[in-house]
Amino acid sequence: MGRSLCLLTLVALCVWGVQSWDIAVSVGNEVILYDSGIKRNTIVLKPHNPAALAYDAVNSMILYVDKQKDNDTICGYYLYSSKNVCFIKRNGRNIDSLAYEPRTQIVFFTDTNERSINWISLKHEWSTEINGNLLIKLDEGIPTDLTVDGCTGHIYWINKKITKNDYLERASFDGSKRELSMFKYPLHSMGMNLPEREIYYFTGCETCYTKSLIRSDLNFVNEEDTIYSGYHGVAPEELTVTKDYIYWINSGGRYKTLWQLPRPTNRNVSIPEPIKISEFDALSTIGIAANYEINELQVCVSLASLMSNVTSTLGNNIDAGDLCDKFCPKANCSVDAGLPTCSRQAGYIDDYEISACDGYCSNNGNCYFNGKTGPFCQCQADRIGDRCEFSSCLNYCLQGNCSFNDERLPTCSCNAGYTGKRCEVSVCCGYCLNGGVCSLNEKEQPVCQCVGDHEGTRCEFKQNTMTVTNSSTYYTVQKNTSLVDLVSGRKPATKISVNVEVTVV
Repeated sequence: MGRSLCLLTLVALCVWGVQSWDIAVSVGNEVILYDSGIKRNTIVLKPHNPAALAYDAVNSMILYVDKQKDNDTICGYYLYSSKNVCFIKRNGRNIDSLAYEPRTQIVFFTDTNERSINWISLKHEWSTEINGNLLIKLDEGIPTDLTVDGCTGHIYWINKKITKNDYLERASFDGSKRELSMFKYPLHSMGMNLPEREIYYFTGCETCYTKSLIRSDLNFVNEEDTIYSGYHGVAPEELTVTKDYIYWINSGGRYKTLWQLPRPTNRNVSIPEPIKISEFDALSTIGIAANYEINELQVCVSLASLMSNVTSTLGNNIDAGDLCDKFCPKANCSVDAGLPTCSRQAGYIDDYEISACDGYCSNNGNCYFNGKTGPFCQCQADRIGDRCEFSSCLNYCLQGNCSFNDERLPTCSCNAGYTGKRCEVSVCCGYCLNGGVCSLNEKEQPVCQCVGDHEGTRCEFKQNTMTVTNSSTYYTVQKNTSLVDLVSGRKPATKISVNVEVTVV
C-alpha cells in the first residue's frame, strides 16, 4: 500500500508539473518548463540537442529542432507519454525557427541558408521529400522568427536585412498573398498573442544600447504601440508571449538571460522593469515556446473544430455536406466524429485545397506550376520578387528618383552631385587629385580646394619655384582617369610631370 501511494504521488506530481507551465525553454540537451517565472520541470532529451521550439496543445507535444553535428532534425516530445518521435532531417544546421498550426497539423520552418520557408504535415504525410516541402523562397533577405495565425490562415516572419532595413512580412498558408508591413527597422525576435490578435517584436540597431518592445495588430493597419523602451543590452534572440507575460532571451558576455515582463492590457498601464528569471551558458543552443489552451482560441472560427464541446455541437447539428462545404470547398471530403477531412489533389495544398497558383503571383504576374518545385511566377517588366510583389523601382536608384520608361524598365533621375545608371557614384569620387577636397559649386559642378603646393582645376599640377641656368628640360604627359570619368564620360585630367636638369645659382 505504501509503495502504491508513493507511486501515485509521483505520478500526480509529474502530471501537475507538466500541466502547470506557461513557457518551455530549450537549453543544451534539456527543455525546462516554467510557470510565471518559476522553474517547474526539466525534460532531459539526450542525445538530442533541442534548439528552436513550438508547441502542439492538441497532442501535448513540444516540437523542437535537434541540432546535431552535420544536420538539423525536427522532432516532437509528447509530455504525457514521454515518447519522442522525429519527422524530417535536413543536411546542415540551418533551421532557424518553427511554427505549428494545430487545425491542419502543419509545421512551418525556416532555412537560413536557402532563405526559404518550408512545411511538413504531421497528419496527412504530404511531404514529398525527407527534407520537407518548399513554400516560399526569398530573393533577398533571410526569414527568421516564424509564427502562425490559425484564425485567418497566415504565417508571419521577419525578413532580416532586406536592403538596409528589416521587414515584417506575412503570407497565406499556401504562400500566396504575400504582404509587407510598413515597419522598416532593425527587427529582433517576434512573438504572437493570438487570442488578443497582437504581435510583439523588438526594434533598435545592433550597436544601439537601448531597444524598444513594440506591439502591433496582425493586419499591419493600426498604429504601433511602444509598450517598453527601457531595455538595455544585446538584441534579443528569442521572444514569446503568454496571456499574462512577455518573455525573451538575450546573449551577453558569459551568459544568456531569460527575462519576464507583464503583458499590458491597455495603454494606460505603467510598465515595470523586466525581471531576470534565469541565466544559461552563453554557448548553449536556446529556444522558447509558449503554452496555450485550445479554449483560449475560441475567438477563431476556423479553430472551433478543435474544441471538444464545439466539435460535439458541429457533429450533432450540422450535416456532413455543410461541414465539407465549409472546410473543404474544393476537395473530396469525409467526416468522422464531427471533424471534416480533406483529400489532397495534385497542384493543391493544405486542408483548404487551394490551387497552388491561386493568388500566387501578385501584380498581374503569370503563374506556372512545376511538379517538382511547385508554382513559380513570370513577372511584368515593372515587377520583381518571387511573387512579383515588389516594384522594380524598389531601391533601384541609390541617390535619385526612379521612374519607368516606355518599356516599363526603371530609369533614374539623379540628385545633385551623383551620376551613373543607378545614381550610385558621387561626381566628387576621385575628382580632386593629390589630396584635394571636392565640393559642389552653385551650378552643382565639382570644384577642388587644393592642399600643399598643388594647383589646377583638379589639383593636378605641382608648383615649382627655382632659378634655372644651363638647363635641359623634358616633359611627360599622363592622362589621369578616375572611376567617375569612366562612368560619366567626362574629360580626364592631364598631369604634366616636369623633369628638369638644373644648375642652381
